[in-house]
Amino acid sequence: MEEINLKTIPVAYALNDAFLYPTIVSMTSVLECKNEETFIHFYILHSEGELSEESKNKLQSLEKKYRNCAVEIINCKDANRGISIDARRSVAAYHRLLLPNLLPDTDKIIYLDGDTLAYADLSEMYDIDMTNYYVKGYPDEESPWNSREWTRETFGVERGKHIISGVILLNLDLIRKNKIDDRIKEFIEQHPNDLAQHDQTIINIVMREKLGFLPARWGDSLKGYKTIWQMREVMQLPDDEIYTEEEMDDAEKNPGIQHLTWKPWSNHFVAKHGIFPSNFNWALMAQRSDFAEEIFDINSNIGKLVRTNRLAMGHYSILWDDAAEELYNSINEMKKTANPSSEQIIQNFDSMQKNIGLLSGKIVELNKTIEELKK
Repeated sequence: MEEINLKTIPVAYALNDAFLYPTIVSMTSVLECKNEETFIHFYILHSEGELSEESKNKLQSLEKKYRNCAVEIINCKDANRGISIDARRSVAAYHRLLLPNLLPDTDKIIYLDGDTLAYADLSEMYDIDMTNYYVKGYPDEESPWNSREWTRETFGVERGKHIISGVILLNLDLIRKNKIDDRIKEFIEQHPNDLAQHDQTIINIVMREKLGFLPARWGDSLKGYKTIWQMREVMQLPDDEIYTEEEMDDAEKNPGIQHLTWKPWSNHFVAKHGIFPSNFNWALMAQRSDFAEEIFDINSNIGKLVRTNRLAMGHYSILWDDAAEELYNSINEMKKTANPSSEQIIQNFDSMQKNIGLLSGKIVELNKTIEELKK
């Protein structure tokens, strides 16, 4: 057998027990979508006492389930204690700022929040040129009613030059060489009450001289805004285009990472929207994990949807691909041959079929589903 030369991609997360399962779903998507020759080295950052042994064991169980991956858990101890937090952000959110010193032998790293889904191998993202950049991310919304506008006006950040810190590529080598860690500490000391976006404020202010944008398909968080014009209107971007219409179209059809900032698995979201492309995709990947039942018990609304549609969702057999139209065709064939007892399943499929055009992930391996429905 020919030996495969593995390419190692470092990927970091920061979390506590409360965000364990979304992070496991995100990590599962990264591993499901990676190429055979890709080795994923996960670095899990946590504060002292905020990640239980049970949680650590669940995270590290991915090493046994998937080939060519490692899960390294790093206790950041009391780093960042006393820093500004709120109900939405824990101290762990700041741990991404520690990566240059935590990993002195790593020159570049992908950082992901736990509310993300991967749809492609991360090698392409990792290979993005970072020459003369500290960080690249996805542009964040700016509007008069949120804290991005406040950050822009307070610190003089140019409009359209603000990134989301939940999906970023970091040049750790350059950050270390230019002693950005010292500047971060100084900024926190001088502005302890001005961290409106927490770690995101620090990144956008301290690193702004060497801050750039990722290609549109890596980090999309636009909740379905499909065109550059819609994006510019909602995000109040400047006239010079960050992304072209073609780039936005490609990001929609061929996503690399989607940042699910609106938490589509949450009971509130599901109660309001029901089956929706983002929570449909998230549920599909949650089913691929070894903790699906626990996940759907905790998130009971999406759990009900999944359990009543489990046959239609393929008994864990559905995966991403580039042929969503196959789903249309297969559903139509199934409806022609289904017996009357399949009526509810047909209704469930109809609901999914209406949404399939919006799905940012594509679907394959439908044969098992269709064969079961025909029985």
